[in-house]
Amino acid sequence: MVVRISDDQPGRPFSLKIFLFIVFALSWPIMIIKTIWNPGFFWTGYILLLISMFMVAVGTFIAGRYVFKDGFKDAGWSWGKPIHYLLIIGLSLLLYVIPAFIGLSLGLYIMNPAVGWFNFLLMMIGFSLISLIGGFGEEFGWRGYMLPHLAQRYSNRKAVIYHGIIWWFWHTPYQITLYISVFAGSSVGMLFVFMNLILSTLFAVSFAYVWVNSKSLAVTSVYHSTGDAFGQSVQDAFSYTQFMGLGWWTPIVTGLIGVILLWKGNWRKLDKFRKTRE
Repeated sequence: MVVRISDDQPGRPFSLKIFLFIVFALSWPIMIIKTIWNPGFFWTGYILLLISMFMVAVGTFIAGRYVFKDGFKDAGWSWGKPIHYLLIIGLSLLLYVIPAFIGLSLGLYIMNPAVGWFNFLLMMIGFSLISLIGGFGEEFGWRGYMLPHLAQRYSNRKAVIYHGIIWWFWHTPYQITLYISVFAGSSVGMLFVFMNLILSTLFAVSFAYVWVNSKSLAVTSVYHSTGDAFGQSVQDAFSYTQFMGLGWWTPIVTGLIGVILLWKGNWRKLDKFRKTRE
């Protein structure tokens, strides 16, 4: 669907501050409730998480439709190509599932007896489908709408970096919870927050690259949902037999991919947004 705004109803010029205020005002309260309440029933917390992610899309729609009135024609309203889905699902497997299999072979992981292989597969598929709701919410807001506006003002790579930092900051309620509950405000916790800033920004680079090159919110939403779902499924199905197991795999590989894409990736397709403004 393409939302079009007529030329005789101009909105105010895009303001990043106003956009973020709207999006954060709608999504953060739910996220904060989820982190503070931390309901014991898993699905309650997961549903709250998905709602907070989807509210990013709601806030974006309000901003683009009623405040700035600039529409969403360039958000990426296409299904993409089959090869795109194969690549991003393969990448999600590389980041989350393959290290678990390696860990099993090395004795670093054991499968929880209550889960089993069949249930593990069902979890990955089920979580992926359910997570599409939240995945689309974030991709529509951060990549489909905010990134093009940042590309109008900054160089392509700066726009990608800034959008990654904003994406990291949106997750602040979770980080504060971990900082207080796990690290008790220690210097180790501060190091965790800093490292999370770097890794989250680099992770956002890969999301942006998928969106820019596939021109599809559907592809990036699947990438987002499979990443969240595969990671959650591995967490539920496997246990470490040694401290952290291969817990370093995902952040290191994610970081390397982000650095390579930021440094060597072709971001010229973002030029059209800057030219449109000029």
